[in-house]
Amino acid sequence: MLTNTAATLYNRYTEDGAEKYARTVLRDVSWQAGRQYTFSQDGVNGGSVADVFIPFSVDAGGKPFLPYKQFTPEGWTLQKKDYLVKGVCPYEHGLAHPISELLSGYDDVVTITGVETCDFGFSDLDHWEVSCK
Repeated sequence: MLTNTAATLYNRYTEDGAEKYARTVLRDVSWQAGRQYTFSQDGVNGGSVADVFIPFSVDAGGKPFLPYKQFTPEGWTLQKKDYLVKGVCPYEHGLAHPISELLSGYDDVVTITGVETCDFGFSDLDHWEVSCK
């Protein structure tokens, strides 16, 4: 698979009743971005969309991939409503840094809307196709 960038993943989880985000840098993904338009009686609405192709063999800094029902912050997963940022993003979530800082302060931030596992054919091509908006 041809790759063109890194991506930074922010997995949402709850700890002691508080919403938190675990950061994982995924090296060598394929990020394909564009715009999607919808037409309605109220006019034209548009927004950025991205398809991100993540090889099963992606370098996640030693963190293992975990199915989303087994997710812990020591690993990483792919689930709806988590965030991806194109490139290596330095933002670290915490009490002094709410997630709104990520959304307003960085370019190319998208929300995961769907994940498809593509594990057929040659094992060198196994990957996840992540749809985002």
